[in-house]
Order: sequence, then structure tokens, then C-alpha cells
Amino acid sequence: MASWPPLALALGAALAMTTLVWVASLVKRDASNLSPRAYLAVGLVTLWGLRLSFYILWRNWGRGEDYRYREMRERNPATFPVRSLLTVFWLQAVLLWAISAPLYQAQRRPDPVSLTPLDILGLALFLVGLAFEAGGDSQLARFRPSRPTASTRSGRTHSSPGSPRPAPRTPDPGVSPAAASYRSA
Repeated sequence: MASWPPLALALGAALAMTTLVWVASLVKRDASNLSPRAYLAVGLVTLWGLRLSFYILWRNWGRGEDYRYREMRERNPATFPVRSLLTVFWLQAVLLWAISAPLYQAQRRPDPVSLTPLDILGLALFLVGLAFEAGGDSQLARFRPSRPTASTRSGRTHSSPGSPRPAPRTPDPGVSPAAASYRSA
């Protein structure tokens, strides 16, 4: 049996969900019960999702599984299935639920009929946040090495509180102290 490519599966899922929405609109006899606030919320969430999706795609293209999951599996092989379920999958589900609660309210309530000053303020805050996130993505992409090191994998450097100090290196007699400190960094 041939396996389906992930993009074909995603398209199938999207078509199935939109078909369910279409059936619901037929049952309700109302296909467009969205307020300007609802359209604004959907547009902003879509914009944020596209930014995040393209950044993650660019960052992980051709790299396989994230090294953090491999390390979690290697450190705790016996408990990895349950640990990953709780700390990766269910945690993301709870965060998705909590973050989407205000969006649900924006979709559920058709009033007010037009945008309010608070909606405009929310739009302005969103744009500031989007600019900061995009700038942070760019800075992180320039800062991170192409291959993670022990300090970048753990998020700690030897000067971070709680992290062990590296063992002192024995000086190389043919190298100046400045060059030695540069090589060890």
C-alpha cells in the first residue's frame, strides 16, 4: 500500500473540515454570520500562523527530527512515550486551548456590528508583537550556530546560574593566552 505524502493528507484534512463547516451552514441556513471583529481575528491569526510556519519550515528544512526529541528519547528511553505525551503533545494542546479562547469569543459574538476603538488598539498591539517576533526570528537565525553545541542545546552557558563550569583547559605552550581563550569559546 502506497503511503500518502504529508501535503496530500493536510489537503484532505482541510477539505474535510471545510465540508463540515459547509454542512453546518446548510443546517443553520446561514453561511456568513461573521462580524468585522471575527474577520479581523481570523486574519490576524492567519498572519501570525504564516509567520511562525514559514520560520519553522526555514529553520528545520532538511534537518530531520528536532535534536531535543532525540535527546529526550536517549536520556529516558523507558519513559519517553509518556513523557513526550505529557510535556510535548498535551502541553501544546492545553496552550492551544488557552490561547484560542479569546478567538472563540470573537467568533461567537456577532456584536458589535462594526470595529470599536478597542479592536483598533488590539490591532496595533498585534502589529507591534508581530514586528518583535519577526525581528526575534531574524536575530535568532543569525545568532544560532548551524549545529547546536552543548551550551545552545541546554540553553545555558558556563556562566548561567545552575550550570556546571567547564573543566579548565591546560594551556598549550605554543599558543598565546588570548588565542587559547578564543579557541575554547
